[in-house]
Amino acid sequence: MKEFLVNVKPRTRDSYRSTVKTHIEPALGAIRLDALDTLTIQRFYNRLSQTLSPKTVKNVHGVLHRALQQAVVNKLIIECKTIS
Repeated sequence: MKEFLVNVKPRTRDSYRSTVKTHIEPALGAIRLDALDTLTIQRFYNRLSQTLSPKTVKNVHGVLHRALQQAVVNKLIIECKTIS
């Protein structure tokens, strides 16, 4: 993650890291990128929305969306149906 956040302000970087550690890793970290599908991500958002504010869920979505876009750019996944 460090390589992709070089032009990001320190507080923003800390926020992104916190989002990944607190929300994304625990729920999706064990799933291989090539196995991650739209239904899994929607279920993840649905679970988050039961306990978090819509703004927080939107922030989590933004971090995950950008990470998946970067995974496509880096050819870690061939395509990503979840980010279209």
